[in-house]
Formats: sequence, structure tokens, C-alpha cells
Amino acid sequence: MSRRISWADIFSYSFKYLRTQSLRSWLTISGIVIGVSLIVVLLSIGIGLEKDVKSQMAAFGSDMIVVYPMDISQMNFMSLGPSKGKLFEKDAELMKQVPGVEVVTRFIMTSGSIAYKDQEITSPLYGVDANIFEVYPDYIELEKGRFFKDGESRVVILAYTAANDLFRNEKLEVNKFLIINGEKYRIVGTLKEIGTSLSASDDSAIYITINDARKIAGNELAPKELSALMADLYDDYPTEEAEERIIEKLASSHGVSVEDKDFITITADAMNEIVGTVLGMITTFLFTISVISGIVGGVGMANTMFMSVLERTKEIGILKSIGAKAGEIRMLFLVEGAIISFVGGIIGCLTALILIYIASFWLFVSYDLWIFGLGLGFSLVVGIISAWIPSVNASRIPAVEALNY
Repeated sequence: MSRRISWADIFSYSFKYLRTQSLRSWLTISGIVIGVSLIVVLLSIGIGLEKDVKSQMAAFGSDMIVVYPMDISQMNFMSLGPSKGKLFEKDAELMKQVPGVEVVTRFIMTSGSIAYKDQEITSPLYGVDANIFEVYPDYIELEKGRFFKDGESRVVILAYTAANDLFRNEKLEVNKFLIINGEKYRIVGTLKEIGTSLSASDDSAIYITINDARKIAGNELAPKELSALMADLYDDYPTEEAEERIIEKLASSHGVSVEDKDFITITADAMNEIVGTVLGMITTFLFTISVISGIVGGVGMANTMFMSVLERTKEIGILKSIGAKAGEIRMLFLVEGAIISFVGGIIGCLTALILIYIASFWLFVSYDLWIFGLGLGFSLVVGIISAWIPSVNASRIPAVEALNY
């Protein structure tokens, strides 16, 4: 009467075989390690980037509406009026009249020659109203000095990167002077580093007053022209309602219909939706790449298991001759596959942890435990699926045929 093979026998038998084929086993495990580590690392980077961007967007709140000029006269040469595709000071005044709008900030984007000691560069300049520093105190934080006030002239505030890296081997401090387009500007404040994935340009910003920016821009802008406008709403005021009224008011002022408006409005909610969609696509793309890598590792494992079945055909016949059933033979190979995939999954997760730690110095990553669980679970599923067909083939080999192999 044959004795039923126990689970202890199956695991013991599988471990002994894997040890005798250690080189092949470790080569197979390495494929699983690469697949799992890629899944964990790429997902951690993708989800970490998404969390960082969303937290940065949250710093702006949901009560922001930005208006940019949009020149559609290139599409229609019979453009309506001189204000087509431009924003002006009167638009800022009209926005202030819209119910729900608490603060309107004007922007002039230009560039200029900036000199310090014996170095000179050309850099973008942001002309802004002083109220922008009050609207976003959690995003634009003062490190040293003070913010400038409306009405001041030839004063400048430097964001973190601008203060530290604008000029080679020079750190720009409060009360030092820059020469901008031949005029002396005093540095009145420097900002703390924002340090998020979307803040590279903001950390390099050079802020000057809007009147100084208009002088520097010169003929680049029409009289009283602005580059952009931003409205900050009262708390809990419906953003969609305020946006609709701003569009109606500016379109009427520009002599165009709402459908043919020569400007665009962007709300915080719209930006979040766009960014969320893009980040979701990036995360999906990264996950797809990592899954493909994992499947490639699974194919390599399946090949190893097929080779194992071929090499052990006679051994299978011996096991069957002493009473091993088809299900027990199948389980032997499934357990071997599970051991390989589990060990590969654990090592892959540990490898990913090291890589994520290194990547965290340059990128925003997520250390969510479920990502590691997903990587380990993926390795087990791929391992068992890869071992299933070879194990079924092994269990179906007739004992007599196997003994004669």
C-alpha cells in the first residue's frame, strides 16, 4: 500500500533539488528579482510623484482663477478690435468687480540683463503685485529680509535657487545689489526653497515690482498691457460661478462672444484634473513596463521548469512506481515554482527598498507597504502560473514510459 506524500516531504524534496541546481535556481530567481524590483520602484516613483504634485496643487487652494491672453487672430485675420489676444489694466479692474473675487494679482513676464560683480546673464523676470506674497504664504515663504510693497522701485526678491545658484560661486544676500538692464536693484528678500517636483521654475524666480517690469519690457508690451491675471476668491465661494462671471465680463469688454473669447481661464480644479490625468497615464505606463518585465521573468522561470521536467523524467517515473499520485507530482513542481518566486519576490522587494532610498535623494517616491505587497504577490502569481503547465505535464507522464527514459 503506497504512502501519501506529506507537505513536509514535498517542501524537503523541493529544497533539496533547488540546492543541487543552485546556479540555475539563482539565475531564475534573478529574473524574478528584476521584475519585482521594477514594479515596486516604478510604482513608488509614479505614486510618489502624484502625491507630491497633488500636495503642491493643494497649496494653491481651490479658490484660484488664472487668466492668460490667447491670440486667436492668427486663425481669423478679421480679428475684433485692438485688444484681441491681450490683457490690460482695465481687465484687472473689471475682475475686481466680480462678486466673490477678493484679490486680483497682475503679472508681467519679461526678461533682462542681470549683472553682479564681474558676471552677467540674461534671465526671466516676474513683475508682480505685492499681494501675491500675502495670497500664498504657505507656498512663497520668506527666508531672509522682507517682501517689497506696491509703489516701491528697483527692489528685487530672489527665490531660493536664484539666490544661491544664479551666479557662479556667488550667494546673493539681502541688501546686496544687482544691475538689471543698467539700473541698480537692491535685494530686499530671499525665499525658502519650495523643493517640489513642479517648483523648479518657482525656485528660480526673480520677482520685481510690476512697474519696474513694465519699464524693462519697454516696447515688448503695449501701453498698460499685462501678461496674466490671477483672482483669489473668498473662502467657499463657488469657483465655477466666479469663473463664468469673469469670462462674461472680460469677453464683453474685449468685444467678443464667450465662445470666441480671446483669453483662457484656468482654475485650480481644472489644473488638478489635468495633472491627475497626466500623472495617472504616467503611473499606468510605468506599471505596464514593470509588469512586462515581470512577465519576462515568468517566461524564464517557465523555461527552467520545463527543463527540470525533462531532466527528471526518470525520477518522476520512480516516484510514480513507489506510489506517488499525479496530484502529488504536480504539487512538487508547483512548490518549487512557489519557492523560487517567493525568494525572488523577497529579494526583489529588498532591492527595491534600497533603490527607492537612493532615488529619494532626487525624486519624490512613495514607501506605501501595499506597493511592496503587490510586488511580492505578483511574483507569487507569476511563479505559480509559470510552474503550472510544466507541473501538469510532469504529472501526466506514464510511469513505465518515464522509467524507460
